[in-house]
Amino acid sequence: MAKARRRTFSNAIIQSLEFQSLSYPAQVLYINLNFEADDDGLLNNAIAVTRYCGIQKKALNELYAKRFLLDLGNDVTCIKHWLIHNTIKNDRYKPSRFEKERGMLAVREDRAYTEKNKK
Repeated sequence: MAKARRRTFSNAIIQSLEFQSLSYPAQVLYINLNFEADDDGLLNNAIAVTRYCGIQKKALNELYAKRFLLDLGNDVTCIKHWLIHNTIKNDRYKPSRFEKERGMLAVREDRAYTEKNKK
């Protein structure tokens, strides 16, 4: 998977009560997962990232339960607030190789991803 070289984080998300209420390991994992995601905010190695960060899987489960991450099946994970955090110029954008899973997503008015069937 081609990873981007730069990532940004929105204060609106990182300083939100919802994010600050996450356990510290879940916060650290969320940041690391953002660095691993492709230009559409998708990745297929969330468990591996959890392991190499030395974080227990319960932090990953917490991020899914609190909907900071969306499970798209086939081991593909979506960073829900990706489009709020990152704007990638067209000349630098590389479409996700997870086309099928990307097609399962809709973008809400606030620029957060949601599953098409859960709008």
